Amino acid sequence: MTEPRIHLVALTTNEVRERQQQGWNTVIQSFGSTEGHLAHLPLGTDIFQGSAIAERVARALGQAFVAPTIPVGFAEGLLSFPGSMSMRDDLVTAVAFDCCRSFAASGFRRVVLIVAHLGNARPLGEAAARARDEFPAIEIICEASPEAFFAPIKEVGEHLGVVEGAMKHAGHSETSMMLSLRPELVHLDRPPTEPPLTPLHALAEDFAGSSANAGERYLSAWTDAIVAKVRTGSAVPND
Repeated sequence: MTEPRIHLVALTTNEVRERQQQGWNTVIQSFGSTEGHLAHLPLGTDIFQGSAIAERVARALGQAFVAPTIPVGFAEGLLSFPGSMSMRDDLVTAVAFDCCRSFAASGFRRVVLIVAHLGNARPLGEAAARARDEFPAIEIICEASPEAFFAPIKEVGEHLGVVEGAMKHAGHSETSMMLSLRPELVHLDRPPTEPPLTPLHALAEDFAGSSANAGERYLSAWTDAIVAKVRTGSAVPND
């Protein structure tokens, strides 16, 4: 049986309205980033991963739509990488809030905001808190703490014995997920050409041994963590 189309951009407004009347009242939106991921991963890594997670979460929940991934986030510290883009953190908050406002106005009852780039965590947490206050009739779910962001990655990294590399920017987890999602965009033969900006940026040894199989494990754990939060109604604002 063919799965229904779930991306808002591929549906007409009448199709969305008809499904809402059938109980399709959840919308998932990911907030990514266009930023340097060293020499081996594309600038859109967070976009590809966030979009994949949003779709997987929607499929797992059922009767849920996927809104377009926001492709630019708060990434001021990465602007030295050519091609990187950044929005001010208050603008990320404003964009996320306006998305929630739009969904509330168009009849959705539950909005799930996905942090696909760590720099977006605090702005999204602030947007979610404000949206909950202003639109109490809808449920806003956003796990915006760094701990929540890293928890599923850390869990898989520990099982694979690569927890340090898994937690780093462009490290084992991101490289593996991209090998699973878009392997043609991964260049493992291109090691970093400059020292890491911070200790959180990967060295070549941090993504050694990355694989599509490991990427699927990271993606599944990330998806499961968000689905579990949605199903339990957890919507803890960012403190």
